[in-house]
Parts: sequence; C-alpha cells; structure tokens
Amino acid sequence: GLIANGYEKYFVLFFAPFYLYLVATKKIQPLFSNEHKPFHRLRVLFAYAIFLFILGMILYVSLFKAIFFSLFGAIGYATHLFVDKMI
Repeated sequence: GLIANGYEKYFVLFFAPFYLYLVATKKIQPLFSNEHKPFHRLRVLFAYAIFLFILGMILYVSLFKAIFFSLFGAIGYATHLFVDKMI
C-alpha cells in the first residue's frame, strides 16, 4: 500500500471519520505507516489540541467554548495514551 507522508498522517488524525468514509467507499486507497503507533506521542496530543481549538473557534466563535472543546478533546486523547501506557 501507500506509505503516508507527515501531512497525510495528520489528515488521517484530524479528519478520521471523513477518511474512514473515503476508504470504506473505496474512493481512496488506505494509507500505511512504517512506524509503530505513529500517533502515540505527546507532540501529536498537542497538535490535536491545537487543531480542536481552531475548529472550536470556527464552530463556536467563542474563546471560552473553543478552550473547553479542545480541553475535553485533549483529555480524551491523553486518556487513550495513558491506557496504552505511553504517558
């Protein structure tokens, strides 16, 4: 299969439901990574939190709501990393 570039990996992370839809309907080929669990890093957690903050600002146009949107998303992601013993 296709080996994913850095920006393609982040596309998969940020837009996972849309990506899965495209793969399931065979509109695109799935991407693969040569790394083991490429999203299990603190750097990716912060990138995801920043993405959620920007998305929250677009959706809610409220700093307060955007902060909590990104905070709760980051807590969920951190919980996943904690369960997998990455943090």
